[in-house]
Amino acid sequence: MLPVKLNPWKVAWIGSSLAVLVTSGVYWSQSGPYCAVMPRAYWLSPLEVEWRLKEKGYRLAQIKVVNDRCYSIVARDTMGNFVDIVMHPATSDILYKSTPK
Repeated sequence: MLPVKLNPWKVAWIGSSLAVLVTSGVYWSQSGPYCAVMPRAYWLSPLEVEWRLKEKGYRLAQIKVVNDRCYSIVARDTMGNFVDIVMHPATSDILYKSTPK
C-alpha cells in the first residue's frame, strides 16, 4: 500500500467544513425540518390556530412564535393534560407533539 500524503490546508478546510455542518445540524434540529421561512401574510392568525386546535381536540393555553418560523403551543388535550405542540404557521399541521414531564 502506498503512503498517502495529506495536504495540511485540505485537512484544515475539511475539518472546518465538518464543524459547520455539525453546528448547522444542531440549529436545524432545534428549528425543525419543516418550519419554512415564509411571509407573515400567509400565516394563520392566533385565533385561527386556536380554532384549528379545537377541531383537533385541544384547548389553547399559550402560543408563541419560534425562530420566526413556527408556532410553539402549550395546550390541553381531551384528558386535561398539558401538551407541547409545534405547528406549521400556514397549514396548521402538527409537526411535533409531546407531553411535558
